[in-house]
Formats: sequence, structure tokens, C-alpha cells
Amino acid sequence: MRTTGHGIPDYLNSEEEMIAHLNETLNDSDPAPFLVTLGDIAASRNINQISEMTRIPVDELNAIFSGRSDPLFFDVLNITKALGLKINFIGA
Repeated sequence: MRTTGHGIPDYLNSEEEMIAHLNETLNDSDPAPFLVTLGDIAASRNINQISEMTRIPVDELNAIFSGRSDPLFFDVLNITKALGLKINFIGA
């Protein structure tokens, strides 16, 4: 993954790139890349605020984003909502 000089993933440079990267990771059969991407986005914003909005403790959010914890789908929806995103489904 490419990063800027500050260690920030390139896909966080624009909203369009971020959304494209999220969609790309959703097409993977492994949920880990999607959760890592959500974690990168959360870290680039305010993880404490996301914790408050989702009522998920910061340490649990970090466990979800690192793959140490399997989140409920409801948790993923709340995290995406707190990040100002939503998941849409389309036919395969």
C-alpha cells in the first residue's frame, strides 16, 4: 500500500479514493482488508468521537480494526455511519 510521507495511506487523500478503496475491499472474500481500511479512516479522523457515536470502546474498535475481534454486522453499520458513510447493496 502506498503512503504519503507521514505514513497516511494514499487512499485517504480524497473522499473518492477512500470510497473506491472501501468498495474494492468489500469485494474480497476476507473481511480483514475492509476492517483495516475502516480503521485507517477512523484513525485519520477522531477515534474517540467514533467511539462515543457508536458506543464501542476505543480498545474494542482497535481490536475490530486489527482483526483481534470479529464485529457484529450491526457494529460495522454503526462504524460506517459514524464515519459519514453507508453501505449499499447492488445485484451481483
